[in-house]
Formats: sequence, C-alpha cells, structure tokens
Amino acid sequence: MISEKELQKLRDKIKELEEENARLKKEFDKTKKEFDEFKAKHAQTVTELRKALSIKANKTETSKPVGAKNGHKAYTRHVPEHIDHIRQLNPKKCPHCNTQLGETQEVRPRYVTGIALVSKVKNTRYDIHRKYCPRCKKIVEEKTPNVLPHARFGLNLMLFIMYLRLGLRLPGNKVREFILTMYNLTISEGEIVHIISILKKW
Repeated sequence: MISEKELQKLRDKIKELEEENARLKKEFDKTKKEFDEFKAKHAQTVTELRKALSIKANKTETSKPVGAKNGHKAYTRHVPEHIDHIRQLNPKKCPHCNTQLGETQEVRPRYVTGIALVSKVKNTRYDIHRKYCPRCKKIVEEKTPNVLPHARFGLNLMLFIMYLRLGLRLPGNKVREFILTMYNLTISEGEIVHIISILKKW
C-alpha cells in the first residue's frame, strides 16, 4: 500500500510535470505563431517573385520611339528623406588644365543611394547563468534569444538561408558562395541542408 508521503511525492511530481507541460506548450505556441507569420510573409515574397519571373518580353516587331512624349513633364527622383553622409566635393584645381581655382560660384547637390556590399558577421557569446529554483527544485536558466535549441547559427541567418535556398531557388553551392562573398562566413552545403531540416522540424 502506498504511504501518504509517497502519495504526496507523486502528487508533487504530477504537478511539476503539468507545469512543465504548460510551459512547453506556451513556448511551442509562441514559436509556431512566429514561424507561421514568417511562412505567410515568405509565401507572399515567393508569389511576387513568381510574378516577376513570369513576365515575358513584348514580341511586337514595331519599335516605339525612345524617350518621353512631347510636352511630357520631366521625371526626377525624389530627394531621400534621410541622409546618412554628406561629402564635400570642393576642387582646388581645374580637373582639365590644373589651374588654381578661387571661390565657389554655386553648389550643386547630387543624391546617390548605395548599399554596403560586404557586411560583418556578429558572433555573440552568451554567459548563461544557471540557478537553482527552490520551488521547482531544479536548475533553471534563461532561454537564449533568437536561436533554436542546439543551433549554431542565429534564427535570422537560418531564415535568410532558407529564403535563398527555397524562396529564390538557389542551389546549395550558390547559397554557400553568396554567404561567403557577402559576409565572409564559411558554411558548408551539408550545414545548409541541416539548417533547412531544423527549420522544417520546428
């Protein structure tokens, strides 16, 4: 016959398992919601890409005159709302004859939009402090943000690789080459396959 003490232990164990199950269910629902949102956004992106790829060239033999119609208002690009850098191109000598130049007559602004072709990889070390919870009677720790369990790469990088591989239909070797060229990060084709399988599982 089970003693009251053993029965109480079983009750405590059941309560602990129920609390753990509720916590895991909450984490699962949160992860599933985030991933469903990504899939919805990803599906929309793929749809737009398919539309773009389905555009065919106009095969009409008659060619249209180049340029805008007579009397058409000229089109100019809008000035960017945010300016990151301002550089002064102030020549001291004439670029044609090398004659010394004097005061500026006028300043002509020109706006150029560009991107940084190579980005730096950010490696983060998390010092995870593990502590004993007297109520749960076990060692607990904080969840590492923005990373799946046992994953070497952050979630953003993994989702980006999945977008290149599945959204843009790039083969594994091209994804590896792109990541190496743009971020100076070496990822094997086997790791790319593993990343896709982890995301599929989650």
